[in-house]
Amino acid sequence: MTRGALRWALQRGRCQRMHHGVILTRPGPVDWITRAAAALLFYGEAAALNGPSAGVLHGLVAAPSGLWPVDHLGGPPIHVRVPAQHRPAKQPGVILRHSDVGRTVETWPRRTAYDTTVIDLIDRLDRGRSDEMTSLLASALRSRRTTPGRLLVELEGRQRFARRAVVRDILTDLAGGAESTLEVRFVRDVLRRHGLPCGVGQWPASVLPSPATAPGDSTGPDAGARIGPGPGPAQPDRRRFDRSLPQYRVLFELDGELYHYGARRAVDRHKSSAAARAGWLLLRYGWDECTGGACRAAVEIGDELARRGWTGRLTMCGPRCEMRWRAATSA
Repeated sequence: MTRGALRWALQRGRCQRMHHGVILTRPGPVDWITRAAAALLFYGEAAALNGPSAGVLHGLVAAPSGLWPVDHLGGPPIHVRVPAQHRPAKQPGVILRHSDVGRTVETWPRRTAYDTTVIDLIDRLDRGRSDEMTSLLASALRSRRTTPGRLLVELEGRQRFARRAVVRDILTDLAGGAESTLEVRFVRDVLRRHGLPCGVGQWPASVLPSPATAPGDSTGPDAGARIGPGPGPAQPDRRRFDRSLPQYRVLFELDGELYHYGARRAVDRHKSSAAARAGWLLLRYGWDECTGGACRAAVEIGDELARRGWTGRLTMCGPRCEMRWRAATSA
């Protein structure tokens, strides 16, 4: 097209100007991905989507749905990162960040790398939203696209990061076998803060030695037993208990809000039966016990472990810990 033909198409509404030098060759409202691509074209080859916009492409953030006018007055903003030394003109509908931290993916549309995007999204969360941090980090690790070690490397590469210690602790718990926000809360608020052993995360259901075998011995008669009804030879069982204290034969299952639904209910029953047959104690906790009732849950677990040979001592998690009342009552 000649410049004259392009001006004529813009005047007649057959094309639309997205940004200076970026023309959309059709009329009408546009979707999110078109707006994102237009922003990258305007800011040049060194630009990349970052934050929530990169999160959309990585599947970490829900994709915005809908169509918006080209004037950028509606719809979610597009987040773009440019090199720190670049000072391009700001555009309506675009949130610009100047940074050289982290890697980018050159696949179109360009975006920050997966690890960089995860830490960027964590950095945007407000203080006190540790559950959201945990949920995001757990989701990223479940995707198998990153590891706790890679996220820690990305974290330590930031000179300024307000909740660095909190994120380190969450990644440590996730690396130890916790796979959800509830599991992290259980380990942190119920076990660790009350001086209880933290045990092992994601304990295989097939490794449940009977009371006739030594703790930790997976060669006993019940080791490797198939969980589930019906005859037939034993099959490898990939089911896991959320947490285990194998030396005391205690298992934990953490039940989220949507836990007891559908086929999961039957799986849950079979796991409970297998634990009972092998002589293990299965304790179940949910959000109530891991938040407001964490102290009561810790006392219950401590009493049971003491009956099973634990020689440790419960500690108070703070000045308002319910164990203070228990100690005063005992005295």
